[in-house]
Amino acid sequence: MFFKYPDIPSGSLSQDREARAKFLGERLPRSKTVDIQNRQVTLELVDNGELVVGDVAHSGFTVYFGGFDWVTFPTPQHVLQKFPQFLPLPQPAYDDDGLL
Repeated sequence: MFFKYPDIPSGSLSQDREARAKFLGERLPRSKTVDIQNRQVTLELVDNGELVVGDVAHSGFTVYFGGFDWVTFPTPQHVLQKFPQFLPLPQPAYDDDGLL
């Protein structure tokens, strides 16, 4: 099943996968980019040197957990900068009188 971190319903993943999702969710923003091949990105966690492979898309950074479990995390900012097509589009600013 596909889940979007941190909105993973309790009990929908096994305990070890739920703990892994929490672990990655806390550490991916501080990771380092190791390799990029198309949309597949390998990141290194700075805490322990572990390599994490995921796919970058508009929805985020998706990591395969095994079986039928995939978890999509917010794309780390340093990865998003390498994929300008996935950056949010600028929104016009308005004040009380209309456009700024």
